[in-house]
Amino acid sequence: MKISRSNLYQVFSMRCRRAWVALALMACAGAAQAQSPATVRGPWRLDEGTTATVQDVYLAASNPSVVSAAWITSDGFAPGIYLRNRSALGIWQPIMPIKGNVGGQPRDLAMAHDDAARLYMVWTALEGGRRRLHFARSDTPALVTPASPLPLGDSAEAQFPAIAEAPGLGMILVWQSESTTNTTIRAAALRENAPPADLGVVSGASHSAMAPQIISTKPLRVAWYQIDEIGGRVAVNEWDNGRWRAATVESLAGLLPQIGNVTLRAEADTLAAGWQEPDPAGIGKIALEVLGRANAATTESTRRVMFETPPGEHTQLSMDGTPRGRLTVAWRNFADAGQEIRMRSIDADGRQSESVALSPASQRFAGRVDQVTIGDWSVAAWTDVARDGGHGGVYVSELNWQTPAGK
Repeated sequence: MKISRSNLYQVFSMRCRRAWVALALMACAGAAQAQSPATVRGPWRLDEGTTATVQDVYLAASNPSVVSAAWITSDGFAPGIYLRNRSALGIWQPIMPIKGNVGGQPRDLAMAHDDAARLYMVWTALEGGRRRLHFARSDTPALVTPASPLPLGDSAEAQFPAIAEAPGLGMILVWQSESTTNTTIRAAALRENAPPADLGVVSGASHSAMAPQIISTKPLRVAWYQIDEIGGRVAVNEWDNGRWRAATVESLAGLLPQIGNVTLRAEADTLAAGWQEPDPAGIGKIALEVLGRANAATTESTRRVMFETPPGEHTQLSMDGTPRGRLTVAWRNFADAGQEIRMRSIDADGRQSESVALSPASQRFAGRVDQVTIGDWSVAAWTDVARDGGHGGVYVSELNWQTPAGK
């Protein structure tokens, strides 16, 4: 049968339309599984002009206009702790070395802003042969008070501090306190021009509590890893009418892997957790779960994902955000081409973003990463060892995550 040119055109057009429809459906299916990547600004190098080898970098932010970055160095002309604040105009102020009594071998820095945008800095350092807590405060973007040991009134060694502002309580500090007989989690409220106010032992009668985290501030909740006669578990207490008691979300924590490197965030009756978990091939990946409780008898997992891509081993987890909103995870990815810093987001409806590469391809030895997420905005900082034995640098980027249409 002879087919006219017009019939051929109709058949061709119909097939093209079918192909476009199929492609559109495939695109929609892909969009349902992954959001578009975030808009990224940066990276900017923060430590230019210094020669010391950077060990770790830390971030604090209360909003996109109030951001602070600090890093610890191990050698160089002026070893110690360096701070760089960003002003309300978005301009990074000059680097400020923390002066005063920084202590020996400083590490484990924790930072947070109060409601007046003042930055509180706490870290551990050797003082009199013991590792003690040290403190400094930046009252303005261009001014930082001299460092000094915190007067805690005990002889125990301090490890792994965490700090946050809790409504009605002020700046709350928690840390791991080690004596010859036990390891406990303690807390104090930092007050201006006065010694810290003791908030007691968070971990109660426990003799083996470690690795504290402040996982929410409304109410104030502290999690830690508890070791007892039957093994280890994740424990959570909250501050209630002047005392510590078992948190309402502790039963949810019992449904998570009972390991010491789970990162937690809590909001009302919802708990988010991130941890490293091997895939079927035994390669470490990042797992994330969000557990919620509508009532005392019903527990539901609203989100359970494993960040399997890109290829490589995923380590050095940094998680932030809110369990009922946007959660973000930054990590160090080991692949054949080197190691890189990547970041990914998951929104309140469980939509997972594509992974975003933060470190450029020229940084083949990107190291530790820290990040802060507030709403749809994130800021991330990481270190880079430019070459084996090199000094590397401190880099920071900002991200604005895409919100799905109709949200």
